[in-house]
Amino acid sequence: MTIKTLSRDKNGLISSQKTIITGENCGWAQPEVNGEWIYLDGYDYETLQVAQSVHRRWAQHLISLGFIIGRFESDGVTNFYYFKENAKCMK
Repeated sequence: MTIKTLSRDKNGLISSQKTIITGENCGWAQPEVNGEWIYLDGYDYETLQVAQSVHRRWAQHLISLGFIIGRFESDGVTNFYYFKENAKCMK
């Protein structure tokens, strides 16, 4: 698995869904379904390459443990998130 590229939906929430290409919400991602993205950590573009590498390594380690990890980049800042699924009802 790889680190997912994330964007924002029309409400400003982080989403991994496809970008809307027509209509009034054009350019925004579709709202996330079945869960939400929880902020973990991040760095800005001035951070040393060594520190950036550490972020990628822990993200890859979490992925190997079964977590879904995403990255949102904006204005020279990279933020990492993990996906928390909605609780499923058991009947």
